[in-house]
Amino acid sequence: MYAKGLGTEKSLRKAAIWYYKAAKKNSPKAQYKLGTLYENGIGVPKDQERAKAWYEISAKKGYKKSKAALKRLETKK
Repeated sequence: MYAKGLGTEKSLRKAAIWYYKAAKKNSPKAQYKLGTLYENGIGVPKDQERAKAWYEISAKKGYKKSKAALKRLETKK
C-alpha cells in the first residue's frame, strides 16, 4: 500500500519496513521486493550486497523474478 500510495500516502521508506517484516516471515515476493529496493536505493540506502542476499533467499524458494535479478546482477560486474 505504501509503495504505491494506495489508501495512504506514498512512502517508500515505510514500504521497505513492511517488505522487511514480510521477508522475515519467509515471503519470497517480499524478499524479492526488498532486494529491488536495495539494488536501486529506493526507500533504503543502495546496497548491492544486501540486494543479492535477499534475491538469493527468495530464489532458493523458487521465485523466478529473483533468479532473473541474480543473473542481472552478475552481468553488471
